[in-house]
Amino acid sequence: MFLTICIPTYNRAHTIIRTLESLVNQTCKDFEVLIIDDGSYDDTENQVNHYLDNLINVYTDFKYIKKANGGKYTAINLGLDNADGEYFMILDSDDWLPNNSVDILRNLALEIKNEGSYSGIIGKCSDPNGELIGDVFPDESLTYIEMHFPEKRRFNFKDCCEINRTDILRRFKFPEYKDVKFIPEAYMFDQVGLEYKLYCTNSLLKIVEYQEDGITLNNQFKQNNIKGYLINYQLRLKKIIPNLTHRKVFYETIAWWRFWDAYNRSGRPKELRVSKLSLIGRLIRLGMPILNLIYRLTQKELYKSGR
Repeated sequence: MFLTICIPTYNRAHTIIRTLESLVNQTCKDFEVLIIDDGSYDDTENQVNHYLDNLINVYTDFKYIKKANGGKYTAINLGLDNADGEYFMILDSDDWLPNNSVDILRNLALEIKNEGSYSGIIGKCSDPNGELIGDVFPDESLTYIEMHFPEKRRFNFKDCCEINRTDILRRFKFPEYKDVKFIPEAYMFDQVGLEYKLYCTNSLLKIVEYQEDGITLNNQFKQNNIKGYLINYQLRLKKIIPNLTHRKVFYETIAWWRFWDAYNRSGRPKELRVSKLSLIGRLIRLGMPILNLIYRLTQKELYKSGR
């Protein structure tokens, strides 16, 4: 099977049927759908089961799995455990795909079939009005490291649609914590980016609609999930920054500032300490009051949004 489309969902009864309909309408049927319900308490379960029970002449395999609420990242882990596709896509339950998305991805996957340096494919998203989101890709290939830690110009690609080889993602699954409901997906993807690159296309692959209670529009989301961000910053310091080949001092400085900020805001959890402090780490810890004041004065909009 070419692709597993994993839909982590939580209380999206009002949007998920639109997502499923876009998958039923795909011109290429070489994929399965895993709907991982992360403990929804709205009508998601009834809506999904009713919709699936009434599908006629549909050749795509749909599976609905309900689990106790643990956060989106735990739903992704469960999706990876149950995936049969060669490639894996994470599709939010308030987004949807144009009818030819899987077809485009399958054809592009054939082009890199014998290229072991690629983990997958990344393409563009639009808003519901058809306006492309973010910058176009300037090159044929790109790594997650180049996206998140650019050497020169910083592009603003924003939301993208990507698929990655399932066997690769399984190597970098999220650690799970009972008291953590969110860990940024960069935790997984940055580790992939240290070893593999993505094949880029500027074709439209996904349509996104931001919800008022979603991550993008929720100004309190980071503060409410600060420990999950801390886990990601800890990984950056331990594994990502040491393996960068450019602007290492700059990115280490930023990483330590974000780490200490999240560490202090999350109550200084002992299990998430960094055992070995670099000189930059020590200096940033001492200068946190001044750095936070500068940030507050120079980045007022970001500060107000809790970013």
